Amino acid sequence: MNAALAATGAPGAEFTELETESIDAAVEAADRAEQLREVFAAELAGPARPTTPARLSAEARHCERQVLDLVARVQLEPEPVKSPRHQRAARARWDRRNKANEARVGPRPVSVVQ
Repeated sequence: MNAALAATGAPGAEFTELETESIDAAVEAADRAEQLREVFAAELAGPARPTTPARLSAEARHCERQVLDLVARVQLEPEPVKSPRHQRAARARWDRRNKANEARVGPRPVSVVQ
């Protein structure tokens, strides 16, 4: 992940604390999945117990999915910069709405849905 972050070319880019925790959890889940695969292989080579390989396989798949979900939380691309023009337009809309709300006196009308 550090190599992927360095490959983005963003100077001084670092993972946030949440991203670091996600990476650590993904590493642990990947290690757990590898251990489960080893036990699964040993179980297939040993006596035939039909439920154990199925449970091990399901747990390994769960760990692999967890790794994908945790890695997906990590942002390698910087967030796009908001356009100043669009920010001004949005601010103008909010200011108009706030000004209209401040001009109202008394309770707001209740709309009835039929």
